[in-house]
Amino acid sequence: DLVPYLHNLLWSSPLQILLAMYLLFRLVGVASLVGFGVMIAVIPVNASILLKLRKLQEANMKEKDKRVKTVSEVLHSMKVIKMFAWERPLSNQIRSTREVEVQRLRRYGYISSLQSIFWNSAPVTVSVATFGA
Repeated sequence: DLVPYLHNLLWSSPLQILLAMYLLFRLVGVASLVGFGVMIAVIPVNASILLKLRKLQEANMKEKDKRVKTVSEVLHSMKVIKMFAWERPLSNQIRSTREVEVQRLRRYGYISSLQSIFWNSAPVTVSVATFGA
């Protein structure tokens, strides 16, 4: 969904930042450079958080695949499972796999929330740094 807009962002974002910095510099002077510095400092922090989220998502997808495979095997061999009374051990195996998956999802949610708070508070932080300097 992002691809059609990506070419527009590549040229318009730097132009918008340069224009905003020029106008801000004319308005508040050197203090605008403090805000620009904060804005530049936010980018690598956000990028590192996003990389961590990506790794967590990949790990979670592997756990999810493992669980889905196990459930699929159980459903396909239900007669054998019932015949040998393996319901409880297989249920415990699926449950433990699901618990690992839920722990990863919870961790992903926490880090994603922190990233969202950090990214959404960046404009306020830049403004405070600019006008507080």
